[in-house]
Amino acid sequence: MERKDNKENQIYAADIVSIREAQLRIAPYIHRTPVLTSTSLDFIAGKQLFFKCECFQKGGHSKLEVLPMLYSLLKMAKQLRE
Repeated sequence: MERKDNKENQIYAADIVSIREAQLRIAPYIHRTPVLTSTSLDFIAGKQLFFKCECFQKGGHSKLEVLPMLYSLLKMAKQLRE
């Protein structure tokens, strides 16, 4: 049985322009946690490994927990300005 995806009829919650605009709005609030590598561990594992080190995160909520709250606050601030 073949599965056919009709991309013309797909509906998304947001378009790419909205996503990029949201990215710009929240950029001042995002702290990028570095991704590190280790050639020694790569050699042992036999493949390249990447480590997202939680110890370098700022304290408090994780990014994923904060984003919905931040979006709500930005939305309310926009409504107050209108």
